[in-house]
Order: sequence, then C-alpha cells, then structure tokens
Amino acid sequence: MANPEFPCAPCRRIFRIKQAHDDHCKTPSHRQTLDTLRSGSAAVPTIPPGSLFCDACFTVVKEKEWPRHVSSPRHSKAVRFQKYQDAKREAEGNKGGVEVSPEEVDFGLVEVEQLSEKSYGAQKVQELTVKAGAEPCVIARGLFTTGKKSAGQARFTVQDFASRSVYIAPGQSRKIPVHFLPRNVLGVHTDTLTLLILVIHDSQNFDKADIATYTPVQIQRTVRGEVASSADREALAPTAPYIPKDERIFRAPRPDDSEVVRVPKGVAKEEFPENAPWAGKLPFYRPRPFLKETIENQPIGIQIKQVRRMVGGGVLSQHNYGEFWETLLQAEQLQEDIDLRNHDVEGATMRKGNVGGVWFLTVPGLIDRSPSVLKGDKIRIRISGQSNARWFEGFVSVVHGTDVGLRFHDSFKPTASDTFDVQFTLSWVSIRRQIQALRAGLARSGLLFPKELHGDRSNKLASWQLLNPRWFSPSIERNPEQRQAVLSIVYNTSGQAPFILYGPPGTGKTVTIVEACKHLVHYGHDSRLLLTAPSNAAADLLVERLSDLLKPDDMFRLNAPSRQTAEVSAKVKQYSRIKDGSTFMCPLLEELKSFKVIVSTCTSASILAGVGLPKGHFSHIFVDEAGQATEPQTFLPLSLASDRTKVVLAGDPHQLGPVIHSHVSSNLGLQTSLLERLMSLPDYVESNHKARGITYVKLTKNYRNHPAILKLPNQLFYGGELESCAPHGIANSLQGWDGWMNTGFPVMFHAVEGTEMREGKSPSWFNVDEVTAVKGYVNRLLNKRSGARITQSDIGIITPYASQVKKLRQAMYDKRELTIDSVEKLQGGERSMIIISTVRSNEKYLANDARFSLGFLNNEKRLNVALTRARAGLIVIGNPKLLALDRNWRKVLLWCWDNDAWVGAEWDAEEREKCRNEAYDPAKDRASEMDRLAAEFLGMSV
Repeated sequence: MANPEFPCAPCRRIFRIKQAHDDHCKTPSHRQTLDTLRSGSAAVPTIPPGSLFCDACFTVVKEKEWPRHVSSPRHSKAVRFQKYQDAKREAEGNKGGVEVSPEEVDFGLVEVEQLSEKSYGAQKVQELTVKAGAEPCVIARGLFTTGKKSAGQARFTVQDFASRSVYIAPGQSRKIPVHFLPRNVLGVHTDTLTLLILVIHDSQNFDKADIATYTPVQIQRTVRGEVASSADREALAPTAPYIPKDERIFRAPRPDDSEVVRVPKGVAKEEFPENAPWAGKLPFYRPRPFLKETIENQPIGIQIKQVRRMVGGGVLSQHNYGEFWETLLQAEQLQEDIDLRNHDVEGATMRKGNVGGVWFLTVPGLIDRSPSVLKGDKIRIRISGQSNARWFEGFVSVVHGTDVGLRFHDSFKPTASDTFDVQFTLSWVSIRRQIQALRAGLARSGLLFPKELHGDRSNKLASWQLLNPRWFSPSIERNPEQRQAVLSIVYNTSGQAPFILYGPPGTGKTVTIVEACKHLVHYGHDSRLLLTAPSNAAADLLVERLSDLLKPDDMFRLNAPSRQTAEVSAKVKQYSRIKDGSTFMCPLLEELKSFKVIVSTCTSASILAGVGLPKGHFSHIFVDEAGQATEPQTFLPLSLASDRTKVVLAGDPHQLGPVIHSHVSSNLGLQTSLLERLMSLPDYVESNHKARGITYVKLTKNYRNHPAILKLPNQLFYGGELESCAPHGIANSLQGWDGWMNTGFPVMFHAVEGTEMREGKSPSWFNVDEVTAVKGYVNRLLNKRSGARITQSDIGIITPYASQVKKLRQAMYDKRELTIDSVEKLQGGERSMIIISTVRSNEKYLANDARFSLGFLNNEKRLNVALTRARAGLIVIGNPKLLALDRNWRKVLLWCWDNDAWVGAEWDAEEREKCRNEAYDPAKDRASEMDRLAAEFLGMSV
C-alpha cells in the first residue's frame, strides 16, 4: 500500500486530497507550527520505512497492521472527528467572492480582578470586516451557536441583521461590531458566528423571496474571549514545552551490572545497625526473559494479550495463585523501572558533605515523591560528557528535603567542576518479599478462597449480643453495627474464613478495630495480635489509639529501617526501637514473641517471617485499609497465619484501591484488593443481609459529613444505607459563610471552562484558571468578615493531578497550613472545607473519545473519596461539558443545579435535560451531533 500523496511533515499530517492539503497550509495552526520549527524548539518528524501515517489518528502504524488499524473503533472515532474538522474548515472558508476577516475574532484576556457584580453588564467590542467581491451582497443574518439555544447563555452578540440587513457594494467593505460580555465568569469563552450573506446577481430585481436573484453563502468565524488572571497565567505558565513520550531525548542506556563500580558491602552494615538475624537469605527472582521483552518492547494491547496467556487466561484460582501474582508483580516492577527512567538527569551537580565521605545530590521532585527515594536505595552516577566514563553506584545514606546524601566506592574522585549523569534505580526488595511469601504458601486456603459457609449462626450471635461487656469507647455502646462487629471479631463468627469490617467514609472503622483489639488483649490473656495497614500513617494511627491501654512492653511498632525517624511522632517512637536516634531496628526473636501486639505496614510484616517468627504465633491478624493494598501485599501478613489464626480485613471496596503503574497488571487484576475480591463472593456480597454479623458487618452511621454532602455519595455507592450522625456543631460550622449560593446546602459547583496544559516531560495536567478560582475561594473563606470562622488547617484542596497540586502550592505558597494534595493522599483524611479542582477541560476530544478527555476523572472510587472528605462544606470546580460525559459526574452536576448551588458558566439547558435520562449516552449523542454539524458545514460550502 502506497503512502498518501500530500504530506505536511511539520504538522505530522498526510492528506489524501491536494485541495485539503493546500487549505491546511493556509491555516493559523500550520503557520504556528512552522514558527515553532524555525525557532528550533521542535524537530520535523519522519515516517519510518514500512510504516504508514494515519492522519486521522495522528499516529504511525506498521504497514502490516494497517488493515486492523483502519477497522478499529478508535480509528472510526478519529475519522469522524477528522471529517468534522475538515467540514468546519470548509465552513470557515470565504465563498462567493465575499471575504470575511480576520480568521478568528479574539477579544484577548479580561482581568478577572477588574470584574465585579457592578460591572456585570460591561462589554468589549471587536470588529469583523466583510468585503464584497465583484458582485454586491447583503448580510441577511448573523447567529451565534449558543444563541440558537438560549439567549441568556450568550457571551457574544452581533446586530440583528434580520430586521436591518446590511448592503455592501461591489469591492466595498463594512465593519461589523461583535460584542463580548464577560459577566464576571472565569474561563475561556468560545462561540461560532455564522453569517448568512446573499451574493446578488441582479441588483435591480433583487428580492429575498426570489432565490434566482442571489446566491446564499454561509461563512463562519470562531469568536473567543477569556476571563482570567494574567498574573496567575504568567506565574504558573508551563516551565518548558511539553515533550510527548515518543519525542523525548534518548537517555544513556542502562549499564550492565558488571560495568558498575559498586559500593562496598560494609557501607550498608554501617548505615543499618544489626537487627535480629535473618532466618534465611532473601532470594532474587529475575523476571522471565519473555516477560521482560514483552513489557519493554511491545504495545499495551500485545502486552495484555501475552501476559494473560502466561497466567492461565487471566483467571485466578487456587492452582495458579502463586504464579499468577508473581507474574503480575514482575510486570508491575518492570513498568515502574521504565517509568523511573523518565527522572534520569544529565548535567547535574553535586556537593561534597563535611563528614563521612557523603556527596549530596539535589532532586527537586523528591518532596512530591517524584521520584521516591528512600534510605538504602541505589542511584547511579557518572561524569557527564564522557561516553566511556564509569558508572558508580551511590548508596543513599540520608534523605533530607530535596537533598539525597550518597556514599560511593573510594575510587569515586570527581573534580569540583564536574557535572554528572544520574540514573535512578528501583529496589526490588518489596517484590522479592512478596514472591518469597507466595512461593511458601499459606497454612490454609480458606483465607483466600473461602468455601461456602453452611448453617445459620445468627441465633448464636444473638445470644452473644445479650452479653453486656464493658466498652472501652462509650460511643460504641450507642452504635449497634459497631457493637455487632466487635462481638463478631471476638467470637470469630466467620470461622476459618476472614471476617470483613466494611467501613464507608466517616463510620468509625478504626474506632471499631481498636475496640475489638482492646477486648482481645484485655480479656483474652493468650491473644497475640498482628495489626497491619498498607501505609505508615494508618499503622501509626493504630498505635496511637491503642497507647492508652498498652505500654511499650506490651506493644511494638515495627518500622522499616529505611523510614526517616523525623516523620514519626514522639508517641509512636516510644513503641519503636531506634539506634542512635536515627535508624529503626527490629529486636531479637525472643523479644518479638513477648509482645501482645505488633503493628507494622503490610510490607514490613515480612520482616517477622524473615527473622523466624513461626506461623501461628499470632492469634489474630488484622489488615486495616485492606482495600488500598494489592492482594500480594495483604498476603504478606496472612502468610504468618496458621489453622487457628483469625483474620480480619477492614476497609471499603468503594474507595480507592492500590496505586498500580502497569496497565497490564491493572487490567489483569492487581488493582483489585483481596477485600474487594472477597466482597464479590456470595458469602460477603453486600446484598446478602443474612451474612451480616457473620462474615461481615457494614457500618452505617456516618459521623463526618453534613447531611447534604453525604446524600449523593450515599445514594451512588452505599445503597442509601448511611445515616448522617455528624455533630451539629461540626456539620453546620460553615453555614454562616457568605459565599454559598444556597445557605441551606453547603455544596457548590463552579463551572470553569479553562485551559488544560502540561509541561516538560510530565504527562500530568494542570489548569491555571482553576487555580485562580481556588485562590479566590480560599481568600474569601479566610476573610474574617465572610462569616466562615475557619483557619487554613481546616481547608483541604484536592485534585487528581500531580501537576495541579504543584501549581496550587506555588500559587498559595504563603498559606503553609493548607492541605493541598491528590485524592489518593487525602484518602482517610477529612477537613471542614474541601475544594476539588477537576482540571480537565479539553473540548477537542468531547465527541471523539470521552475516556481520553476525562482521564482519571471517570474513576468512581476517586469521585467517592473526593466528595466524602468534606465535613461542613464542599466546592467542586470543573468544566461541566467534560464532566457530563461520566454517569456519576452527571449526577453531581444535577445535584448542584437542582439545589441552586451553581455558579460560573451556564449549563446548556438541552444538555442538562438529557443528563436526567439514565439511558443517556453522551458519547453517542455527541458523535451524532458531530455528524450533523459536519453535514451542516458541508452544506455551507456547497
């Protein structure tokens, strides 16, 4: 198959029709691309031999893959979008000898700080010039697209030509004023003006009713205006042009291990003091060569297909359990290693420390864990500019702020003027521990594949409920679900199967776990408890909650040696072992056996098996926040269970699961926690009310959220079972704020049609206009005259994108007590006021690919977590046109609209009513609308 004939190499497009190519070369976007190339900031792309360029999909396709590509749904969507764009360009072309200039009416930027309620009706004016050709013409109509739907939504206006048409003599021009009404609405405003122009052939007999006397032509122009903060736009602009992944500069290849000058083994022993001796050496499990080649060199679709074959068709069972997870873990680690290479640096500088032969490297992204570097990690360094320079392995001795202290082999002796190439490497220790545990297996399979529970234990449970034990927490006594959960745990109603404590947001899950642990320790003299959680923060919280009952001789907090002691509270340190005030230690085996309770992360629990603690030592194993751990991570503490060990998993399957880097591993199940998998089984499924109190308990009393805030997530994710029990003083603490649209409804949606951007090598998005909106709300909340009575520490700002977190922090650097973070980082947290910035605003893909446009936002677990962090007030900022693509986000939009809690850009009335229909498919609807518009545009050009 021959390549298409009319390529535009600068724009990476190939046209099948010469006229389409020539028209493209006249467009502003083409000229802008040429300017970029001439400035040297981009390179002209090439099409490799044996490949074709699909101008619709904007991608290179191997020639043998072309038939499959052009028959794919993705290509069909792209072709539809391309037809729409081509037809739109035709509609914007001059016709019938009439010329309309300029090609776009741009009102530029109106400063949002200059607008107020008083200036609501202020206007800006620009002019279009309409020039007649050899024949006279009449402008008969001018209509904006939004004007067809609702005049109240119009941001732009033009004179009414229907009542007073404008005549233009041959060769003459007329100026047509176009008005922009900012109306204090932040964001980018665009519309399409269609001019109906009658080209007159017979001036003497011209009659609008007689089409023989004229030819009607329609010419379109895009009209654009922005309401924004120029100061924010300038301060938060991209620091460098975004470089797509396939265009990034090729970094130095990874050296073979044998070519690296390693750190002497004695360095690690010096940095990490003697712990309890290991019972055996941790093996190194190398990925299978075929898996490595697949992950590193094949496209995602092929990766998933090949790995699925490797794991028995992608179906998990008792027979393939270890091999299944080992393969997905290695695929995940290989992808993490690939992603880590994006952080490699060339030309970095280092400075030598004062003592200990430590060299300090500054890593700007360290604070945001991009990349994540821990004590004990390895970083490779070589002198820049020397292709034959040796690579040296640096041992991470200290991590402080953005500085990493490295120790090298004694032969590392650079000069003061040297710069360095830096390669970050991945530690495989965590994966190795998980694989080691998987290969060792469990004492009983019922923990992972519970058999159907026969019989009815409800009568026995009812007799237990007649007991009236002394409750350590008075609130438990007033909560029947919490009481039932504690009794079910204490009396082991689930038998050999795990018991699940299902804790929706704000329902007191941790309080319930702590209460059950206190009963087991206080009344069960032989009880030995292992308490784990995926994160250090969750594990520390368990220690703090149990510290009022247990002394340091009774409870031990096991920390990884790589953890920084500075991040640990004084109370938790009392229950830890620290050498020289700087490094966490694990005590000897006999001392470990003496503790009634050991608390650790899921991963660090593997240390216990490593030092020889036998299976069955613990009477109970708890995994808190189990929904956030992968199944192999949860497997680590469970590997210490015997036939008699009781297991409790606590969490919420409707909140965010583990963070997975590999699309392959995620697609095949690594993103599904053990808790979520079990809760899909008949004996745990939420609709099985007979199993409640036996295999699981669902907590239903919410002590966090204002009733209005709780209502929608309760309906969407929890079957309407949650009951708002938040203290009145907390839930209504922001009722007096003067910023609410509806004072009885402390929720608000601010519609901002902003601009999404990326910078440098980061694939993460940010939106400066939404940053401006967030700043405005924060300043208004903190204004003492606003009636809010709130401090910085009461406000949480969350967003799905790391780049938006960075820009928000930069914009509000002087407000250091604000919490500004991702949705994942705030899971488990809460604030009086939550402001959500959704970021995405690319309308280019609205009808082409809804999933691409929404990105992270179409994750219902992320939405649930974001909405339920707020105790007393919630503000959501985003583009309603984009958010309406998702079923759950449509309900959020309607929730706010129907409660008179909408501010900013208007929501199209027709679109709004469509969103009320459960069967509404916006992707299909917008595809049909695009086809209709394409046909309409083509009609204008005929």
